[in-house]
Amino acid sequence: MERGILADRLADAGRGHGQVVVVRGEPGIGKSALLDDAAAHATGMTVLRCTGVESEIDLPYGGLHQLLAPVCAQLDGLADAHRDVVDRLWPTTRSATTTAASETTPGAVGAAVLAAWQLLASRRPLLVVVDDAHWLDTGSARAVLFAARRITTDPIAVLVARRDLDEADHFSRAGFPTLPVGGLAPDAVGELLAGQGWSPPRRIVEVLTERSGGNPLALLELAVFGDTGHLSATGSMSKTVPLTDRLRDAFTDRLRALPEHSRRALVVAAADETGQYDVVLGALARSGLGADALTAAEAARLLVVSTVAAHPETLRFRHPLMRSAVYHNAPFAHRAEAHEALAAELTDHDPARAAWHRALAATGTDEQRARTLAHHAAQLRSGGGLAASSAAYQRAAQLTRFPERRRHHLLTAAYDAWKAADSARAQSLAAQAAAIAVTPSSVGGGSAHQTDVDLERLQGYMQWYTGDQVIAAARLAGSVDDARMTAPHDIAAALFAACDASWQAGEIATAQSLTRRLGTEPGGSAYRRAAQVLEAAMDDRLTPEDGAISRLAGVVPADLGTGDPRRWLWLLAVAARGPDPALARALGLQVADRFRTSGMFSLLTVALSWLVEIEYQMGQWEAGIAHAEEGLRHAEDAEHLARQADLAAHLARLAAVRGDAEGGRVHSRTALTLAWRTRHRLAAARATWADGLLALATGDHREAFELIGSTSGPLPSGHPDIGRKATADLVEASLRCGEVETAKQAAADLSSWAHGRTSPWVDVQVLRCRALLTAYDGDPSADKDCATSAAAAVRAQMPFEQARIAVLHGEWARRGRRPTEARKHLRTAVALFDRLGASHWSEHARTQLRALGGAADHRPADLAGRLTPQELQVARLAAQGLSNREIGTRLFLSPRTVGYHLYKLFPKLGIASRAQLRHLGLFELDGEAGPETGMTKAGTSGA
Repeated sequence: MERGILADRLADAGRGHGQVVVVRGEPGIGKSALLDDAAAHATGMTVLRCTGVESEIDLPYGGLHQLLAPVCAQLDGLADAHRDVVDRLWPTTRSATTTAASETTPGAVGAAVLAAWQLLASRRPLLVVVDDAHWLDTGSARAVLFAARRITTDPIAVLVARRDLDEADHFSRAGFPTLPVGGLAPDAVGELLAGQGWSPPRRIVEVLTERSGGNPLALLELAVFGDTGHLSATGSMSKTVPLTDRLRDAFTDRLRALPEHSRRALVVAAADETGQYDVVLGALARSGLGADALTAAEAARLLVVSTVAAHPETLRFRHPLMRSAVYHNAPFAHRAEAHEALAAELTDHDPARAAWHRALAATGTDEQRARTLAHHAAQLRSGGGLAASSAAYQRAAQLTRFPERRRHHLLTAAYDAWKAADSARAQSLAAQAAAIAVTPSSVGGGSAHQTDVDLERLQGYMQWYTGDQVIAAARLAGSVDDARMTAPHDIAAALFAACDASWQAGEIATAQSLTRRLGTEPGGSAYRRAAQVLEAAMDDRLTPEDGAISRLAGVVPADLGTGDPRRWLWLLAVAARGPDPALARALGLQVADRFRTSGMFSLLTVALSWLVEIEYQMGQWEAGIAHAEEGLRHAEDAEHLARQADLAAHLARLAAVRGDAEGGRVHSRTALTLAWRTRHRLAAARATWADGLLALATGDHREAFELIGSTSGPLPSGHPDIGRKATADLVEASLRCGEVETAKQAAADLSSWAHGRTSPWVDVQVLRCRALLTAYDGDPSADKDCATSAAAAVRAQMPFEQARIAVLHGEWARRGRRPTEARKHLRTAVALFDRLGASHWSEHARTQLRALGGAADHRPADLAGRLTPQELQVARLAAQGLSNREIGTRLFLSPRTVGYHLYKLFPKLGIASRAQLRHLGLFELDGEAGPETGMTKAGTSGA
């Protein structure tokens, strides 16, 4: 059955439907055999394979090396950025001359792997086989996971085999379709054993089946290499002896049967992480062994030497359990000898990997090896990735005898793990660092106090992404209180993050005080003006002059250059609350693209959250959904709970206003659950507002009143900023359920607070509240208030607010027996709601229009609204003149997939060629300036 399922998936992949299947089961259950069978029958497909190995789990990108090394010569068509990443992963002739000034981030590696797969798949369908994924090194696992999650219409199939154990790994949490593999039934076990020349009695077969769970590998190994007579005898004995012990003994027996020099040679082969035959032979020679030392192991069918076209010979064990048995059953002296020999062989052309092998060979502490490994960790960071440098620093910490250095290395390893989005590992390493007691006079060098400060700051950053926002702010601010040797830009970064955490926790006064500290810390004078501008933006007092992107760019301190991500986060944070949402969105798109291209996906989630808020207000909901979903994927991959809460809340509100009740409630529950765990009051309030909007749209006014009213209250669902932005909705819900005094008080409080505020949304909220109240009271000034409010919404580029006001104005005119005027306003509302996709609101306006004997104009729907979010992204980039390959690079899609999207969207837009896209006004329809407008130029040059 399993074979048939995999065959169907391969056939679907060949037809251009990307397929990912995780085959799971216990060790030896037959997962590898299933994958082998699938690969053998993958006719017409390119097959890439890798196998995770337990002894290599901390080594950088060993799995990717297995996958891509055989096809490196076929990747010349990759974009330069992706090719540069691939070249930096392993020492090659081409990469030997490559200098890597920047970190090879996990996101950049994942994007490069995806691009490589798509390039190969553009020539013929591709099958990627990953066996024993639970033992893949972290960098390889995350890269494969990143790429696998993004194959949709590519002719690519990814088959992953992992152990079916309780602990979770990257692939078990990814949500891919799984194919469980169970053990053999007694009849099948009997057939299997008979095929090995042993036909035990039925009762023995049944006992073995029960004790092994029908595990084929265990049965084969025990039948072929064990004592069959002994097995027959023990088969009827107590079942308390675990069969796994027998399996381990079987492997050990096979090794003991080999000559001594062959066992030593096998240890060298098992210790090498690349499988490069020439490296193993060189190490064997340095150990006084020849190539013939492996002959007996080959004859015993323990390993095989194979040659891939145009590539050197490689060594691989016939089963990874055998490789693990060789390595872990060898005496430490033999393992150390193997690592020393490999280090000597690698010293000239790969000193960083040589340092790693010497570190593995060390016993106890070894200061020289610790120093060398720490030195090469920086190279691993740029060439092998952050996960590799984290592992190297951790091993260096184990080797040094100085507590202060050990603490520093563990802290650096934790920082790299955190930047690699491996939150659990970062927290574990930070905890180990915190447990080390040091004194200021430590002979190891460095500053114990500064290490304490760095540890506190790292814990604050980790909390900011994954944990309690109040604790995050306190730790980050505390690290600044104690800082003595920290650079000003690091102090500013910590205060900025503390400010954001406080804002998310609803502690607005604390956030503002932290912002003011930016200009008062030592060396912070350069940040004084930046702090003043940020505080003004937070308080909604940023003037149009100060809010101009070019003006903001001049305020950024000089030590935050264009390559520093903190510069872009600060610019976007200020612009997002500034007076010009269109310019803010243009900047947001650029910042997101910058972080996306460089693989800074943790920072991308922050930028996307701010961008989605802008897009919600501007009515660009399709783009907002696409950006929120993208950010949520990255946050889930990195287990960043606070970011997940934030982005799920955005999606809840977008679903609510579009009438997606089920989706809104799902996202709202997710956001609230995570927000309460992390004290993320901003996300909790936004999700609660989303629930209230849905209730208001469906006519449950009392429920809406309760929910929206709680957004301005105390924990857990209140937040001052959300409460103010939802005031007009609270006033409407209050009036519709008879809570008039509450409505008047809410409007009065907002009006009092709004004095001196310059943000466009403030006027819109104040004026809509006034129009709601005058219309409810029957005040003749309601006409003027509605018109003034609508004009403010147009100026603020807030079409949803404009449509809500148009409905109010239509209702007011209808009550005043002015049907012609009422129809005009209601038609405006219907058109705006249709364009936004706000189905509940649109139907409400249509109902009123029908009651007046009118109908909405039969105008075609907004063009952008006809497309899915990804089709809209593709259409816009194509309209700018980008090629399919350039669009694919930007969006992590293959050129084939881009072509598929264009093929689907042309009929929707009523066009026949991409040239016609330029004349459809897709930018203007969605409120975005085209590539030649002054807005984009201002955003680019200013930033």
